[in-house]
Amino acid sequence: MKTEQTITNKGVFLYSPELLWEYSQAYFKSIDEVNKGAHKLKPYSQTGLAKYLGISYPTWTKAKGRFQEQPDFMDVLQGIQTIINVNQLEGAMIGIFPACILNETFWNKYKLESK
Repeated sequence: MKTEQTITNKGVFLYSPELLWEYSQAYFKSIDEVNKGAHKLKPYSQTGLAKYLGISYPTWTKAKGRFQEQPDFMDVLQGIQTIINVNQLEGAMIGIFPACILNETFWNKYKLESK
């Protein structure tokens, strides 16, 4: 699947929203596979997704900015972020991820929105 990627080091993505969704689902599935029977579980993350796509996190962040200018990508980006947030929140609430993940994911966002 990753051989079909059309990503450059400059952060230029040529994905369709459908391909971005497909790759993100493959990333989530890969983390689920890694977590099966593991002692220490890995949460979903945007950094992990970027690594799975073979790019840096700053490149992913730049691409997300470009995607947000395109209405077709908005639903996909929101869906990906929701899946990541729910995974981290539920994992922290039941104790399989450190509680500090809530601070990093939700508290920092709250502080930014409150200003």
